[in-house]
Amino acid sequence: MVLVDIHGSCLSRNIFNVDKDTDILVNNYISRSNIVSSMMPPADINTKREELLFLIVSILIVVYGTVLKRTQCRCY
Repeated sequence: MVLVDIHGSCLSRNIFNVDKDTDILVNNYISRSNIVSSMMPPADINTKREELLFLIVSILIVVYGTVLKRTQCRCY
């Protein structure tokens, strides 16, 4: 049996799932990414603007969740 690791998309993965009579098996699958972005250093987003935006979004998520619970709105 041959194990392969795939760094790509579901199209890349599905190529190995077409023929079930082969000795090839997907071992690790990293989706929605590419090799270039994976090799780049992490982005520096530790600025005050991003921290403030994160705080605002977090508060809005909590408030929105509380409102949904109170109104018992069902989202489909």
